[in-house]
Amino acid sequence: HEAIAKIADFCRARKDVCFHTATLPQAAILHGAESFYARNVPLYQYQPGTDPIEGALHMLTELHVSTDVLTEDAGRAFLGEYPLSVLPEQSFVDEELRKRLRAYVEGGGHLFLSGTDAAGLWPDLVGARPRGGLVEKGVFLEVGGEAVGLAGAWQPVEPAAETEVLAYRLNQQEPSRNLTD
Repeated sequence: HEAIAKIADFCRARKDVCFHTATLPQAAILHGAESFYARNVPLYQYQPGTDPIEGALHMLTELHVSTDVLTEDAGRAFLGEYPLSVLPEQSFVDEELRKRLRAYVEGGGHLFLSGTDAAGLWPDLVGARPRGGLVEKGVFLEVGGEAVGLAGAWQPVEPAAETEVLAYRLNQQEPSRNLTD
């Protein structure tokens, strides 16, 4: 109760400048029902089905980006209003939304795709195709001259000829040695 009271006090102190306002459409996270239910166990709980959505939301809010979470239907209706759309680990996307997302990108919209199956589902938008099986161990990426460890499964890919590769995963924690593709 004390934590909720603190949150309520925080919200009430800002009510005059926030109440009845609209969000600035900077980024949309698309939340698909079929991907949610395929990932979720047990059926009537939120996690782990919402984990990718929450992860994307935390990432964008940490970057101070105004973000809305949209269902598939809302995504179809309002996609063009957002300069950035995020599809976090959404393995099941219906054909109509796929077409709209492609048109969105062709029209200048920015689409951030994540998940081990993104290159297999969207090779033309990712700019790469899967190569081999999943890497089921954590990897390291070079960031600012240092190795940053990242957990989870990874899909090796073969970049398309026109794709600019920004970073390669490392075999170990020394950025200057053993670069892999």
